Amino acid sequence: MKVDVSYYYEPNKKEPLYKKVEKKDKPPYPILEMIFGTLNIVIAVISMLIIAIINYLKPIVNSLLGQNFPFNTRQLLILSILLLIFGVLLELFSLERARSKNHKIIALIIFFYSFFMVFMITYIIVRYSLAWMGIQLFGNTELGANKWFYLPSIGFLFYSFFIVYYSFVLLRR
Repeated sequence: MKVDVSYYYEPNKKEPLYKKVEKKDKPPYPILEMIFGTLNIVIAVISMLIIAIINYLKPIVNSLLGQNFPFNTRQLLILSILLLIFGVLLELFSLERARSKNHKIIALIIFFYSFFMVFMITYIIVRYSLAWMGIQLFGNTELGANKWFYLPSIGFLFYSFFIVYYSFVLLRR
């Protein structure tokens, strides 16, 4: 039995059956940004609903308790609108990142918007005091000047700083 060894060593002049397949990177699926954006939108809508209920019930409560409680919700509405816009921007960022398109531009917009949110909460705290929520809702009564109303102000401020950090992380991706 003879084996033709030249067959194994001759260069193959045939075309390959397949061409080299280029592997494309899958676009990232930004589920974290979608969940975080949706959470911000839900919280903003719930707080706007509570504000609407407070404004609707304001005359009834004032007639029952007197004019001691002003129930001014303008600053809380401003912060809710800011939170809603931030949630929508995060949703846009996640959609653009999933498409692998202009997600860096939206991340830059979110970054500057987060500084605007820090400025707004700082302005409200400086202008109305650290217990601004209690004073706006319950006036200069003992209930309105309670130390427990410092917590929402501090929480809003820390959350705004977290948003600045988070938007910086989004910008670096």
